[in-house]
Order: sequence, then C-alpha cells, then structure tokens
Amino acid sequence: MSKIENFENLEHKETLLKIINAFECATEFNAVILDIDGKQIIPGDCGNCVSFCEIVQNSHGGKTKCQISYKNAGLQALKYAEPYIFMCHAGILAFAAPLMIDEKYAGIIICRNILMWEPDDFFYEELREKNKNLD
Repeated sequence: MSKIENFENLEHKETLLKIINAFECATEFNAVILDIDGKQIIPGDCGNCVSFCEIVQNSHGGKTKCQISYKNAGLQALKYAEPYIFMCHAGILAFAAPLMIDEKYAGIIICRNILMWEPDDFFYEELREKNKNLD
C-alpha cells in the first residue's frame, strides 16, 4: 500500500475541508483530518468544537500522546478497511477512518469526543484519573 507523503500540496485539500465541515454541521461531532503520523492538517470548523481535546493537546506531552493515539487508530482503520472505534489516551471515545486518495493512504479522518450517554460522576473521575499526568 503506497502513501501520500506531502499532504500540503494535495489538490483535494479544499474539497476535504468542505466535506469535513459539512460532516460537523450535520452531526455536531468534532472531526479533523490528520496526516498518516497523526498530525492535524485540516481542522474542522464547527462552532461548538471540542475544548477538552484542546486542553489536553495544549498540556505538556498531550499533543504527542494524541498523535500516537490517532496514528495507531488510523493504522487499525486501514488494516480493517473500515472505521475503527477506539478510546484515546485521555479516555474519550472516537473513531478513525482511513483517508484514501487515488488508492493511496493519504491520512486519517478522526471523529472525536463522542458521548454514548450523559456524563456522570464516574465518567469525570475516570477522565481525571487517565489525565492526572497532564498539566
């Protein structure tokens, strides 16, 4: 399986941005497009975007842990050739889908901060426990 090395020069970037923004508006989920290493290259533009992920990524070591979580999830999605549901290192449910362009692995679409039910005290305690090493 080949991969696209330089996403910045990709001709489909504007179309992908429109798609990710439409997805966010339709679902009210936060979605981003990442390169194959888990680094964000196209942010979503949703008005109620995820502040939790921003807090984690702005903490010492948080961004690196997020990138590793996303890269691994993207590889699993690529391996199974379908969306892969996972819990990120910070304890948040997300799903990854491989982004294929011209039959090349171009990146990862991540939909994050998915809540299956209303958060309760146990949920918040679990988040605190999983993130105690972050600032």
